Amino acid sequence: MPKIFNDSYGALPYEEKLPHYYAQNILARSLHPQCYDHNPGFLHFIEQSRLPFHPNDHFRKADLDERGALYRQIAERIWNPDELMREVDH
Repeated sequence: MPKIFNDSYGALPYEEKLPHYYAQNILARSLHPQCYDHNPGFLHFIEQSRLPFHPNDHFRKADLDERGALYRQIAERIWNPDELMREVDH
């Protein structure tokens, strides 16, 4: 999410920022429960990729660690050498 957006909410608790995340990119939006309602493309992506996306009502240390692990899994898929070579071969 853009730094300017997040900075504008300053030190507000996560629970107060959460409704505003829904209007941002899909990674920020996926923190919000509504992202999982009536969003067949995203739900299909989750099912196919098996990435552990889920909403977060609160964002504590364990949630941060879990979200970091999700981002690592996304990066591993993006930068997977086998996948990159398949793209080159096409």
